[in-house]
Amino acid sequence: MAGEVANGAPNNAVEGGAQEGAQFRMNKWAMLKSFIFRLVFTYFIFSLFRKSPAPAGTPGQAGAPIPASNMIMRDEVLDMYAYLTETPQVRDFNDRSILFWHLKGLKYGNWEDGPAHDGSFTKTAVLKASDNLMHNGSMYIHIYFVLPGFSPDPNSENNYSKQYTFSATKQITRMRKRRLSRKVNLLTGQTETPANLVASKDTPQDVKFLPPVSHWHPNLTINLVDDHTAWVRGAVPSPLNERKSLKTNMYSVSYLDVSFPYSIDIKWYEPTNQYYPVVFINDFWNLNEEYMPINETTPELTFHLTVAPLSLFKWQLYLSQSMRNSWMQGLVGQSEGDQLDDDQDQDMMKKTFLETNPYLLALTIVVSIIHSVFEMLAFKNGNYSNSDLSLLSF
Repeated sequence: MAGEVANGAPNNAVEGGAQEGAQFRMNKWAMLKSFIFRLVFTYFIFSLFRKSPAPAGTPGQAGAPIPASNMIMRDEVLDMYAYLTETPQVRDFNDRSILFWHLKGLKYGNWEDGPAHDGSFTKTAVLKASDNLMHNGSMYIHIYFVLPGFSPDPNSENNYSKQYTFSATKQITRMRKRRLSRKVNLLTGQTETPANLVASKDTPQDVKFLPPVSHWHPNLTINLVDDHTAWVRGAVPSPLNERKSLKTNMYSVSYLDVSFPYSIDIKWYEPTNQYYPVVFINDFWNLNEEYMPINETTPELTFHLTVAPLSLFKWQLYLSQSMRNSWMQGLVGQSEGDQLDDDQDQDMMKKTFLETNPYLLALTIVVSIIHSVFEMLAFKNGNYSNSDLSLLSF
């Protein structure tokens, strides 16, 4: 017996050392991810206040770039057409069944217009889900802005202005997987998870997700960015000059009948050296947990569409956050489970912004940036042992 105890002690020590080593590696990885997140977040915050690069030459010199102006003046009246289709393009503008909203008399850049005197207009309707949509079909929204009395239909001859028609298109349904739950209350044997998300006894243990299905969110916002900056082409700061691929996001913006894959940058009209107002289809505040699956049990879908102005600064914040998400996914590979966990983290962050005082949030951001700077200096100037690393917060 004594020999057995003596032989078992070293084994326990080895196992304990292995566990400590694994825990140390996990701590290092979590700390690295946290540091990368803070670094990227800090970069985007400072990039918002960074001055745009000065264009070559000065105004008045031969060949010097000339600052552009917005195509639409402040308080200029526009008409908006919103179409809902199951195809990426509008095939027939004369089909009244796809026209969701024709808003007349919208004043560009007016923050006191609308029923609530906040510049916003809202329309709510109940849509009939087609058989195709209830079987993993897709729904797209197409937004067109034209001058009063004009049409977005290029075939309408005299009622169509190619120069003064600008638009945006986005897929508003999402293909999402749902995680199966195998957790039950040990005392009651019951679970709060919906029955359709509870794994049955016959479900293999390696099956963790249900097949992807099309999901719907009832809210969407159309933002016209109120911006009259004298931009110079080629000198627009990031992220306003970024362009993403259609493969990563079903989003396209078209001006002058030319489609640009997920083109969120500023568009130009070269003959008059002007740029178009940015049409931003904004679903940033749509929480992932609020999306509901579309199937035979949802023959009717409620849809709230809001049109409102948006400041340039807020648009930059939205774009920076979107770029931060894509950067993190590129830097750190994610599995399906990691992506769902990241969606939950995003929802938690958005709830924090919605429910927390903005001054307290600003103070938290400042403290986080200062903490990251001191943490970076500590790594640069100090040598840490395993026990020292456990004292760092992340």
